[in-house]
Amino acid sequence: TRLVMGGTMLRPGTIFGSRATGNLGDNRYEDFTGGTNDDDAYFFTLSPVNGSADEICWIVGVSRYMVIGAVGGAFRASGGGVDTPITPTSISIRQIDARGGIFNDTPVSDGNLLYFVQNGGTALRGLKYSSDADDLVGYNVSLGAGHIAAAGIKKSVLQTGFNDILWLLRDDGQLAGITVNSDENVTGWHRHRLGGTNARVVDIAVLPQGDRDDELWITVCRTINGSDVYSIEILTEEVSFPDPEDFFTGAGNEATDKTAYLNAIYRLQERYIHLDAAATYNGSDRGVAVEATLTPGAVTGVGVTFTASEDVFLAGDVGNELWKKADIASGIGEGRAVITAVTDAKNVVCDITADFDSMAAIPAGDWYFAADEISGLTHLEAERVAVVTDGAVYSDGVSGSDYPEVIVASGAITLSAPAAVVHVGLPYRGVLETQNLEIGGQTGPAQAKPRNISSLAIRFLSCFVCEYGNDIYHMTPVVDLMDGQIAGRPAPVFSGIKELPYEDNWSGDNSEDKRVVIMQRLPQPCIVQFIDVQYATADGE
Repeated sequence: TRLVMGGTMLRPGTIFGSRATGNLGDNRYEDFTGGTNDDDAYFFTLSPVNGSADEICWIVGVSRYMVIGAVGGAFRASGGGVDTPITPTSISIRQIDARGGIFNDTPVSDGNLLYFVQNGGTALRGLKYSSDADDLVGYNVSLGAGHIAAAGIKKSVLQTGFNDILWLLRDDGQLAGITVNSDENVTGWHRHRLGGTNARVVDIAVLPQGDRDDELWITVCRTINGSDVYSIEILTEEVSFPDPEDFFTGAGNEATDKTAYLNAIYRLQERYIHLDAAATYNGSDRGVAVEATLTPGAVTGVGVTFTASEDVFLAGDVGNELWKKADIASGIGEGRAVITAVTDAKNVVCDITADFDSMAAIPAGDWYFAADEISGLTHLEAERVAVVTDGAVYSDGVSGSDYPEVIVASGAITLSAPAAVVHVGLPYRGVLETQNLEIGGQTGPAQAKPRNISSLAIRFLSCFVCEYGNDIYHMTPVVDLMDGQIAGRPAPVFSGIKELPYEDNWSGDNSEDKRVVIMQRLPQPCIVQFIDVQYATADGE
């Protein structure tokens, strides 16, 4: 291995490779002694492009080559042959893309793929292997989405996982992303406007995780209570919900299997977070911290003693509630009780308000302190916030809506009823908008012809509620309340196809676009897998 540098002030178009690792494995990264031996340092100046010497912006390695980004384009460097190491007497450098890379961003490599920001900062380029050319070739990743990068790009990072996402930090502080699947030639752009006043992203980074998808970390600046407040936030993972078939126990058990499924869904709904700058109160944390089990003295009644295996109770717990939630895997269990007296750190007296299923010890993590006062929100002081309690929308953070208005005061909020898991944060709006629909007509393309959408079907995955329409000012809600929903809980998420009524008018000729818009306004999950549109086109003579 060698240390390779380039683009110095005195020799901006030259690369410098240190001496190679010695026979004993000792590195010689600081030794730039030249020579003709294979392990000696090497130096190479790029050939002029367009009549002038090139200035090197970056150098990065991919699986088979070293790629050099310069003002005049991208070059690939290798030894005299493919998979041959570079030596002082064996080096081949050739231009593979005529568009150069900007100075303030390091390209992102992913195997044989490479992404870099083109000169000017408003377009993203990619390099990939072409079997036709038997070489790396350049292509425009921004094709069809130039408006998303038009504000300029100053940094890019790659988040790998089930879906690989290339995240781009724009010059105006907004965040853009590209979901990429090179095997299927899929590239999907999306833009992210963060919640809050004057919210802008300052920096982005990806933290690899050994046992799950990479994490995206961002530094954000917002105006909170009249002052700039900086925070470091992590993009949460999507919650994976089970299928009803996972709870099948027999042909005659449909009712009990469905209840177990709904219990498991309810337990998982506490985990999703669709808020910015979110803070979470989790009533199980106190018990989890000391691995305390909780044993009820009875399954029903008043004046019942509950015993913890470790010291967890405090004098101030009087009035709080103890909840048992169903096991995620089996969907079995539950119960609720109000604390009326604290005997000591291990024992409390409760009145049971919802019968427990058994008197067995409840493992840590399956029982909760439900509370109605949530503190630790100083980073949201004086902000109107959205609140989600045990998966249900308590407040949407919008003034004058159907939900109560909640404003953080002295770093805390008060709920009208206790909750076991509470997420508090800034709301944002998610909008999916198709391009101008083109299905054609009898006489050819329909871009400039009057069109009318006659029916619409959308396949959702783990969706709670959203709105749809043909523009953001005329929307219709999509709400699916499953039969047998358990009272006092949020509706379970819905997966499947919804055939939806669609009120549309014929578009005028040559002037109006025809689009489908889906909006997620509440802090709930909404994943759209496909949109099936049928419409009529007026074909003129």
